Amino acid sequence: MPTDRSAGSAPTRRLTLRHRLAWLLRVNRLLGSRHEFTVRTKFAAAWPSGPDPRSINPSTIYRWEAGSSAIPHSAVRRYEELLELAPGRLVAAFDYELRANRPMIESAPALARDHQVEPRTLDRRLDAYLDRVCAPAVMTGCDWDDLTELLATRPAAYLPGRAWREIAQRLLAEMLVACGQAWLQRFEAVNRLLAHPAAQGELIDACAVAAADRDNQVMISTMAALGHSNHRDSISVLLRQLTNPTDDRALWGTLSALFEAATLKQLNPDQRRRATRTLREIAAAGGPLGSMADEILQALWTLTGPVAIGCAGRQYSLRGPVSLVAQRVAHAAAAALATAPETFTDDVFPQLVEELLFDPSEEARLEVSMLIAASPYRSGIAQALSSELRRGRTLTGDPERSGTLLSALRMVGGSPERSLIERIVLADGLPGPTVSVAAYAIGHFTPVPPASWWDSAISKHLADWHRSKSPTSLAALRGLAYSAGVTGSQTPLQRLKTDPTTPLAARAAATWWKNQPTYITTSAQL
Repeated sequence: MPTDRSAGSAPTRRLTLRHRLAWLLRVNRLLGSRHEFTVRTKFAAAWPSGPDPRSINPSTIYRWEAGSSAIPHSAVRRYEELLELAPGRLVAAFDYELRANRPMIESAPALARDHQVEPRTLDRRLDAYLDRVCAPAVMTGCDWDDLTELLATRPAAYLPGRAWREIAQRLLAEMLVACGQAWLQRFEAVNRLLAHPAAQGELIDACAVAAADRDNQVMISTMAALGHSNHRDSISVLLRQLTNPTDDRALWGTLSALFEAATLKQLNPDQRRRATRTLREIAAAGGPLGSMADEILQALWTLTGPVAIGCAGRQYSLRGPVSLVAQRVAHAAAAALATAPETFTDDVFPQLVEELLFDPSEEARLEVSMLIAASPYRSGIAQALSSELRRGRTLTGDPERSGTLLSALRMVGGSPERSLIERIVLADGLPGPTVSVAAYAIGHFTPVPPASWWDSAISKHLADWHRSKSPTSLAALRGLAYSAGVTGSQTPLQRLKTDPTTPLAARAAATWWKNQPTYITTSAQL
């Protein structure tokens, strides 16, 4: 890897989808806790002891992990079982990567499931899920994965309209408040229903209602969910929000979704003309929203046909000088591995770290963070990112750089890193944007901060708000409401909701989170 790059350097090509998925299998086998499976023959010998009695040749494993042969869903699940990973950990990462890089939306998952049971058994399983959705009872991410896959492979399945409505509304509500693997599984489930002929109308309606709610605290995700849908009603919802957005967050999510729709050439000529008028006004105003509008206009009026969405395999140019940061983080993360075969080399991971930290596309950074989070590098890169944040003037300097590091850490960090985020939220003298990113991030770390920390954080930022009335102080309070909401921390939410000194926007945020049904917030954490 070069030791230095600038914005004027030659573009870098992202790793292909095939190589990303092959890498994920390979590193989980070679760097996981089952050290005996670093030998392919031993891994192959253990394969038939599961529910599938068929044996497997070591050469098949080699081809899967080299990216030269497609791997079926049953094999990804067997990797999870043999390597003692949480159910769905690898499958969810595969589904997300495959979905994010598909040229057109389809209901059935690209990682096709192979049901080795009778159709009658599948029907009974479907009925049981529907009972739990409508009861309502707790639903896990794996439950939603199974339910929506059963529906996706039955496009003509008949359900009462009320059942489709409850499925759509509940699934969207859970996705909006979920994190990590739980979010990945629900994101994939939402995309399946957005392409299902009987479900898509109800889900689009649910998104439209959520987008019109001014108190909605996850507006960007609400609108972005419509970006891959090719249904005419999805485009209509996006155009309504473009011309009359509920708020700035809704506009940001709308622009993100419209970029995907424009790239896929999903707007008809009349819709393109309507969108163009407003997009030109936004572009003329400049700023980040103006830049996004410019990109959408280019995609709208490019004469070529639909292109593949997603980030795998595309070229990108880095923003500003990169120096040794990506290389330093990658080396530190690799050094933190508990064990690795003596002959093990990994040329993929350093490039993934470079994409994670410096790719100009937010979607690309999210994609690669989900891959690394599903790999044995997760704890090591969390340590490395924490060290980078503590390094020199990182936290007191450019908030864009510290924000990028914090956003990456949010996706991979755990208990050891939580104390650093807590200190950032409480610190004086740091840039406001850095603190607000940390306030939103703390909800993604386990375990939940103690009550004393919540009290201190809320008191500090209420005092900062009343002293300065700065937007960043308000953003920190809203971030604390978000983090309390996703972790189910009711006491800090109650304080933000009832304290008369809380600014109106932060009070509305806390109220929205408090009003989420318990079965939604409980399920969304599973």
